[in-house]
Amino acid sequence: AASGYKVSERAQLARLGIPRHLDLKIAARKEPFVVGREKAALSQDLLEGSKNLSFAVAPIHLEEGHNAALVVGAPAFGDYEFSERKMRLLAGIANQAKMAIDSAMSSDNLERNFVSTLEALTNTLEAKDISTSAIAPSITDMAVALGRKLGLDDVALNHLELGSLFHDIGKIGIRAEILMKSGPLSDEERETMETHPQLGEQILAPIERLGEVRSIVRHCHERWDGAGYPDQLKGDEIPVEARIIFVCDAFHAMTTDRVYRKKLVTGEALRRLEAGAGSQFDPTVIEAFLQLMASQSEEKRFSKEEHGPAGTADLRHSFSPRRIGGAPTLLPGPSTNK
Repeated sequence: AASGYKVSERAQLARLGIPRHLDLKIAARKEPFVVGREKAALSQDLLEGSKNLSFAVAPIHLEEGHNAALVVGAPAFGDYEFSERKMRLLAGIANQAKMAIDSAMSSDNLERNFVSTLEALTNTLEAKDISTSAIAPSITDMAVALGRKLGLDDVALNHLELGSLFHDIGKIGIRAEILMKSGPLSDEERETMETHPQLGEQILAPIERLGEVRSIVRHCHERWDGAGYPDQLKGDEIPVEARIIFVCDAFHAMTTDRVYRKKLVTGEALRRLEAGAGSQFDPTVIEAFLQLMASQSEEKRFSKEEHGPAGTADLRHSFSPRRIGGAPTLLPGPSTNK
């Protein structure tokens, strides 16, 4: 698209918009047309070296009423003539561009709708889980804060956020009597429960862009020592995002009331996490989590000294909002029978 332009002109070329007089003409026309040198020269948007050139413009009418255009010039050839054959070729290229853009927009809409549906399903699952409530801490918020502390880049943080948001989505496929059972699970019931990571992976499968997230959802119950499920991965074989979610999920489970026990105090939950470092949990992730909790505790202490009792909220609720926009969605805590 930048053929014939100087290197110094290409950055400016990439910022060009469609002048108003062309915008109106594009909206009214279907076939390509030529903008003569006189009209082109009126546009303040054109490059200095291009103001005496003619341009061919191919309108592109997209779905939902959006308009675009392919604008073609030939600065290297001076006063270039756009023959009828070349205009037909340009029309064909514009039509291919229209189909590609419409297809991409349709795919994006489908994916957005699918993600919205999944979020609604997680809310439905949460509503059925009496171990969670409106004041429960978001595992997603904890996971993203921990990921930042561990130095994950923006791409990994995005995967981590989505993975933590959907980490238990597969429980939708588990029978309610197993999910809500107050007593110990039988061997058969536990085997069924431990299929929920694979079910979650399958639920996310239609969204091509969530390929990395599917792997996180599948492996967020793997243990550092290889004794987890479903694939008995161990150590660095487990995606780091899954290792982070595993720690945050365990902390949430221990500090949330269950039908068979009361929640643990924060200090005892942290002690148990530390005791599991190197066997159940990645020791590096545990070290970072303990440091994060200590820093949150210090912030709360200063808040209490400065503002009084209002600053004494539970540590679990002190993490910053998630990175991705939209209303926060609280996730169901781990089942009593995990």
